[in-house]
Amino acid sequence: MTLINDDTRQGLFYGVNSGVLTTMGVLGGLSQVTSNVKVIVVAILSLGLSDGLSEGHSLWFSKKAQDTKDNSANPLKAGVGLISTKLLVTFSYLVPLLFTKDLTIYKNMSFPIIWSALLLLIIDTQLIKLREKENIMKYLVPQVVIILFLIAMALVFDRI
Repeated sequence: MTLINDDTRQGLFYGVNSGVLTTMGVLGGLSQVTSNVKVIVVAILSLGLSDGLSEGHSLWFSKKAQDTKDNSANPLKAGVGLISTKLLVTFSYLVPLLFTKDLTIYKNMSFPIIWSALLLLIIDTQLIKLREKENIMKYLVPQVVIILFLIAMALVFDRI
């Protein structure tokens, strides 16, 4: 990770973190109200594309505004890094549907929770290696709190 350009790395970390948290929120709510595999697939594909492109463009735009004299490709690298990881992470939540059309692992949230925890642990571990001597809990705890909140909201919305 240290060999990657700072702006590209920023986009990669942003994309993984955002991809996990937004996909968990959408899956948490959507999987509780539908048993239609096509709806889940279309929603996740739409989320990956619209949110990835929106956030990638927004990161590029804000980096251009941050340093108005920067004419380098660095803002573009950050945006592309974000878009690519956001798409990859978001679409990775659909992998189980390549093997089964049973939504049980989505409805009981077992796959999304385990997959999210694994991705967040990997990205947090990478960040700790880069920042040296920081406690992983500084990054992991807020992410877990957000995921638990998203799951709780999905369960509340399911009862409405």
